[in-house]
Amino acid sequence: MNNAETRKKGFTLIEIVTVLAIVAILTVVAIPVFTGYVTKARQEVLNYNQSSLGTIVSIGDTLDQLPNINSGNATQNRNTIAQLIIEGNHSFINPITKSTDIISTTQAGSKTSAAIVIAQRNVSINTAVNNQITNLWPLNAAESSKLKFKGTLIIQICNDGYLIYSYPAYGVAQNIKQYPGLGY
Repeated sequence: MNNAETRKKGFTLIEIVTVLAIVAILTVVAIPVFTGYVTKARQEVLNYNQSSLGTIVSIGDTLDQLPNINSGNATQNRNTIAQLIIEGNHSFINPITKSTDIISTTQAGSKTSAAIVIAQRNVSINTAVNNQITNLWPLNAAESSKLKFKGTLIIQICNDGYLIYSYPAYGVAQNIKQYPGLGY
């Protein structure tokens, strides 16, 4: 056996380094693209959930049962809405945590996340929308609970109707939909 035959049976260092460089380049290109697809998919799930919930609130058979801000205390109203959604066999999923729980903000300390968080503010829809930092989050939750809302869809009872919006990231209210006068 001569040296030429021995050399042909293995890979050279240059060939190995070249393959590793190509794999590294492909990885650097693929990771951001994949991350973008994941983010887009999560947002599409939130948009679908929001559209479904808007349909339930605006034309659903529970419309006459929706509480207004004077129907009871905040906890009773939150529980009523949650129960109407559950009894109607409507399901939603948090695209980040995969949770399907429907909870109120008072339960956020004991839950890691929820698909829908129900909040109540004694303000008009316009006031809530125009002053989002004060009125759309932190949704009566403790500072330590704010991160648990990532990926949730939120129903908020206002003086004159409902707001439904996505909470895709810490401190972000997105796709705010107004439903004035429902249940009022």
